[in-house]
Amino acid sequence: MIYATVSHADAVKKANEEYQKYQEKTLSPVEQAYLETIRGVEKTAKEKAKK
Repeated sequence: MIYATVSHADAVKKANEEYQKYQEKTLSPVEQAYLETIRGVEKTAKEKAKK
């Protein structure tokens, strides 16, 4: 039998990604709007930093 090996760091990363997906599905509309605003601000800041 061949077993796949996964490093601890990869397992933690995958768990965090899956948990974030879960949190996004379970957030209230207010929390979702807040996160979208934060992402928009980050995007704007990155765009202005490039110029």
